[in-house]
Amino acid sequence: MGVAVWTRNQVTAQVLTYLDVPGLTNQVVDGLAERGLQIGAVILACLALVFWSQPTGKVVLGLTLALLVVLALIEFLGRRPAGAPVEAQAPVE
Repeated sequence: MGVAVWTRNQVTAQVLTYLDVPGLTNQVVDGLAERGLQIGAVILACLALVFWSQPTGKVVLGLTLALLVVLALIEFLGRRPAGAPVEAQAPVE
């Protein structure tokens, strides 16, 4: 098991223990963490564009491409390894 997977599992376990909310699973916590990283990346790119003194078309294109790469990395690294067990969730009533 890699360091990233171990860290994610430990943080998820701590969050689940701390919150103790019925129906909260590892998948929900992982999804929230991934969504938070995505929102943070978009906000950072927007702030860079807003505070750039005189953005040109190349700057906008560069920031957009950098944001897409970061979002792709977040998506790629956030996936569970192939063959990893998936927890069954109870149906929500």
